[in-house]
Parts: sequence; structure tokens; C-alpha cells
Amino acid sequence: FVSLNVYYYWFFAQHLMCCFYTALQCVGPVKPCVNNAACVTFHNGTGYCRCAPGFLGEYCQHTCTEGYCVNGGMCTVLMIFFSGQHCEQEDPCLSRPCANGGICTALPDREFSCTCPPGYHGPRCLNDTDECAFSPSLCKNEGMCLNTPGSYRCNCQPGFTGLHCEMYYVPCFPSHCLNGGTCQQMTDTTYICHCLPEITIGKTHTTDTKGNSWVTESTHRKRIPNHSNKHSLTL
Repeated sequence: FVSLNVYYYWFFAQHLMCCFYTALQCVGPVKPCVNNAACVTFHNGTGYCRCAPGFLGEYCQHTCTEGYCVNGGMCTVLMIFFSGQHCEQEDPCLSRPCANGGICTALPDREFSCTCPPGYHGPRCLNDTDECAFSPSLCKNEGMCLNTPGSYRCNCQPGFTGLHCEMYYVPCFPSHCLNGGTCQQMTDTTYICHCLPEITIGKTHTTDTKGNSWVTESTHRKRIPNHSNKHSLTL
């Protein structure tokens, strides 16, 4: 957006497109707007690039710096943004009325519409969607649904796992043992990690000459003594 003087010279400059209405679209894998510009969609499906302060052009690809305008034109970035073929409509999306990542679409008569991301709804995407109220439940196999802001979580019954508790839980697949430990399944829901001898540099640490074993039951684990000779090693 530039001053009135620049507008009179845009035809001669050719690359300066202050009030030129284009039919670019905001959808698709390629984003048309650059330099942190926002692509705003009109109700008819077309759109335009709303430039960040200091940028202008059809795609906000130009910087409003000294020497940008030719033939004595003066470049001025305005603080108020407008839309329409003749820049006659005030942009209702300027204030970013859509919350939680909602996409604002400018409508006639200074109205706007918000397209909400999954997990939110309402005229301005302010309301959290309670996925746990859906029927049937999103959590399978008697999993307990816990609503979270913009999403949800399933707390699975023993023996089940997955985002929706849709899979049987198989110990050691994948292995939960770290640092090279070997996983051994004990029951349908428990396993043992056979650990490698452990040495911590710079600290006093008790080392088992034959290694340590850990057993995991649900979310807790307890040590299984292997009655080996132990010694303290300081490095």
C-alpha cells in the first residue's frame, strides 16, 4: 500500500501493483504470499496478500525503501489495510479475530468468517470441542477418554495401546529397554530389561559385575536383585 502519488505512477512502473485486483488463491501447496504476509480469501474464492509492515506488491515481495519508486514517486506504507478492486473495503481480518489458529475470510459489509482447526469451533474458534462427548466413543476397548484443549487423549485398559486403544499391547514390541538393554517378556503385560554393566563418569556409582535387571509393571518398575558381587567405582 502506497501513497496517492505512487498510485498515479503504477502504470508506468508496471511492477508496482497497489490497488490491482488479482485472482490469486490461498489454497494449494504453494503459498503465494511472501515476507510473513497473510493470504486472505474473499467470499468468491479469490484472495489477496495482506502484507506485513514494510512490504508491498501483489505478493508482498517488494520492500518499501528509499529509491523503490521511480519518476519522483514516494513510497509510504499505510497502517490501515483495505481490500476490494478499488481498495474501498476495510479489511475485517486486520484485527485477527479468529483464535486458536483459525483462518479468517473477509466478507462484504465488514463481516468475516472463521474456519476453525480441528478441536475448536464457534464464530471465532474460541470454543474447545469436547471429543469425549462423541458417540460412539473415540476410545476403543473400554479406554477412558480425557478431553484436552484442542484435542483429547485415550487412557487405555491393560493389554491395549495406540492413539485410540485400538491395538493389543505386546511387551517388548517395540522394546522399552534403553542403553542396549535386552527386553524379555514375562506375562501378557509385563517385561524385564536385562541391562548392560553401567559406568557413570565423574560420579560415584554402584556397578554390578553381572549387570542389573529391571521389571516393568504398567507404568512402574522395580529392581530385581541378581545377588551378584557389587562394588563402588569412582571415576
